Amino acid sequence: MDLSIKELQKEWNSRPWPKSTQKIGTSWARAMRSVALRIPSARLNLSVYPEEHNLLINPLRPDFLTAVSIASTETFNLN
Repeated sequence: MDLSIKELQKEWNSRPWPKSTQKIGTSWARAMRSVALRIPSARLNLSVYPEEHNLLINPLRPDFLTAVSIASTETFNLN
């Protein structure tokens, strides 16, 4: 499932993160609509990185174990 910027509230990338975006994620997870939700990144400037997205994964969805597998891992430093 994809969520575009057009579907988000005006303040979707404000800091601290608004409750409205948290509610979108919670609603999606509870509804069990999909195993994953692709959303625009609020961390990076999308005018510079328009293809940057985050992927939320719902491990509580019944088909999680058959739909998701780890292809590879890599170290990512947040500092």
